[in-house]
Amino acid sequence: DTYLLGAAMGVDFNDYLGLRGFYYRSTVDKKISLSFDKMAMYGADFVAKLNVSRGIVPYLSVGGGYMNVYNSYLGVNENPFVLTSSGYFAKAGLGLSVPISSYLEVFGAANLLYTTDKDPEDLESTEYLKKHTMFNAGLKFNIGKSVRARNAVDSYVSQRVSNKTMMYEQRIAELNKELDKAYAINDSR
Repeated sequence: DTYLLGAAMGVDFNDYLGLRGFYYRSTVDKKISLSFDKMAMYGADFVAKLNVSRGIVPYLSVGGGYMNVYNSYLGVNENPFVLTSSGYFAKAGLGLSVPISSYLEVFGAANLLYTTDKDPEDLESTEYLKKHTMFNAGLKFNIGKSVRARNAVDSYVSQRVSNKTMMYEQRIAELNKELDKAYAINDSR
C-alpha cells in the first residue's frame, strides 16, 4: 500500500475518446506528502467517455505502463529479505468526471492493475498475474480550444443547404420573370 502523487497529460481525439500519459511517484510512510519514496509508475491510458460532457461524465480507461522500483525501496514490507521488483503492469478502470467550468473538472476513478514477476512474453496463464486495486482522484485542467467534429459536419451541411437554397431561389426568380413576361403579352399557355 502506498500513496502516489503525479500528473497526467493527454489529448482528446473527439468528444468521446482520448489518450493520457501519466507519471506517479510513491510517497514516504504511506502518507500524502511531498516526500517521495523510491518507486515510480509511468504509462498511458486510452480514455472513453460514456456520454457527452454535460454534467457528470462516466468514463472507462484501459492502459498500462512500467513500475520502476529502485534498489533501496522497501515499500510496505520493510523487510530486506522480501524483494520488490520493477515490472510492467496492465490497468483498467471506471471513473467519474464532474465539470466545474469549461476549463476545470474534478475526477475520481477505481482501477484494477495486473502485475507479474515474469516477463510478459513468458506468461502461460492468468495464475501468474497479481491483481491490485488503485483509486485515484484529482483535478483536470482543459487547455486549448476544443475541436468538435460535430461543428465541422454542421458547417458542411449548412453550406450545402445554403448553396441549394440559392440555386432554387435563382430558378424561382427566372420562372417569375417568364411568368411576368407571359402576363404582359397575355400568353396563357
